[in-house]
Amino acid sequence: MKCILKVGCVAICLILSNIVLAVDCNSQCQLTQIEAYFTALDKMSRKGSSINDIDTLLSLTHDDVEYIHVAYGAHFTKVVGAKRLYETLNGVRIKTQVKIK
Repeated sequence: MKCILKVGCVAICLILSNIVLAVDCNSQCQLTQIEAYFTALDKMSRKGSSINDIDTLLSLTHDDVEYIHVAYGAHFTKVVGAKRLYETLNGVRIKTQVKIK
């Protein structure tokens, strides 16, 4: 459950930071993007998900996105966030608090 909550927080940050697409995208376009994002997030969060599911999720975000988790002191770029998602998928537990930009 904690993992899903964390991924949900990432999702919201990623969606809100995708300003470039939002400028050229009307409300229906934005709704379609949000639905696609949460569908990809749901698929990635389920048991049996794959690297391909993570890649699909990340493809829906802007390259300059940053994820900030105040409680853990984390500050991830998209690249570092992707690495963390891949590690989580492979069962690697991150034991240290990370502050990376």
